[in-house]
Amino acid sequence: MSLGLYVSRCGGRVGSVVDLDTALGASGALAEVVRVFDDLSDSSAQEVIVSDVAEKQLDAVVLAGHSVEHYTRSLSGQYLKQRIADAGVNPNRIVAANLLEQVALAHPDDPAGATLKAAALIRVACSRAIEAPYVEQIETQPIRSVLILGATTEGAVAAQRLLQLGYGVVIADRKDGLARLRASAELGATVAYVTGHPACRLISDVRMVDGEGWLGDYSITLEAENGPSTVEVGGILLARPDETAWVEELRTHFKVDVDDQGSARSLDPHTHPAETVDAGIMVVPLRDESARIANKVSGADSAAMALVLKLSQTRAVHLVDVSRVDEDLCGGCASCVKTCAFGACTIGDDGFSHVDVRRCRGCGKCVVSCPVGARDIVNSPHDYLIGAIRTLAEVESPGDEKVIGFLCAGCGYPAADSAARHIGQGG
Repeated sequence: MSLGLYVSRCGGRVGSVVDLDTALGASGALAEVVRVFDDLSDSSAQEVIVSDVAEKQLDAVVLAGHSVEHYTRSLSGQYLKQRIADAGVNPNRIVAANLLEQVALAHPDDPAGATLKAAALIRVACSRAIEAPYVEQIETQPIRSVLILGATTEGAVAAQRLLQLGYGVVIADRKDGLARLRASAELGATVAYVTGHPACRLISDVRMVDGEGWLGDYSITLEAENGPSTVEVGGILLARPDETAWVEELRTHFKVDVDDQGSARSLDPHTHPAETVDAGIMVVPLRDESARIANKVSGADSAAMALVLKLSQTRAVHLVDVSRVDEDLCGGCASCVKTCAFGACTIGDDGFSHVDVRRCRGCGKCVVSCPVGARDIVNSPHDYLIGAIRTLAEVESPGDEKVIGFLCAGCGYPAADSAARHIGQGG
């Protein structure tokens, strides 16, 4: 396994606290290529990384500097990770080591301890990248059609933008969608355009009863009084995040985070106000009913364009990081079937449990529920996790005690990073 280790000084914020030469000397032996840059988002740095991957045929890459969040939520981080993947590295073998929030910002007054911690994080990340399993990727050509949930002012604006850009639109509403649209007197021209467009379909008095798929390829079943109908779309747009009935039905089939009021929550209200955990599901930022129409229009337009940005690609790549079954251990007890919230688990005619990859969201509940340990997640199987724990247990730490924590990317990492930033600001 050939590994490349690329370290960012993060514009001096890491380099001013961490002695990178010492940290790399203690942790970089696992890597075939080790390079340090001022910032990995710089185009020249990225060209070097991509060139290394191709010329040296790297199998795994560690990006040491920014948080894991940076490579899942920021456009620059996502772009770099995608370029590395396009150059030939499996996305599951691109690992981040957080030297900014979890080292430099968390320990600004302890350079020695910060350097020791940085060395440990880099070593663990290198071990993880080398031992990470290869995860299958499914490529699809995005369907140029969008399902909009809610015939609201925001839904009409988003529909108009999508139709103007050549996308098909299905607007689904739980009530009389046409009457609801026409009630938006301030958007008469928009409503007329949308309802009269041949590529727009309006379905009223419906609810979502089934859903599967991922960015670029969703299959959604809507049920009305005259029976169910299935729509095939590339993306889903929730016109109002506080329409909790739609939110709950979405959560039955897809990963959607909610706040304390049950409204759909975006990745970040400041940097990613429209994006959700599911890459193909967008939400229009919530505006108060008294908000100016211009604010509602801008929010709906930005959500529509965020979806267009993803669907306009020639291909959509989905990493199949789902649950898997060890048939040597599986006894067909169906505990996973009862536990799975997404209907992804079934017992086949062969008596074994099977996973529908279009429905599985990789939540891991079936792994916990299996009484014989016959299940794990493709991107982090049992032996891989045990190996990571052993590596963490072996690394030197600045204190007498060592605590090993597993954080989910959904809320664990953001919370830890937020705490570190608070410390760095003198909080």
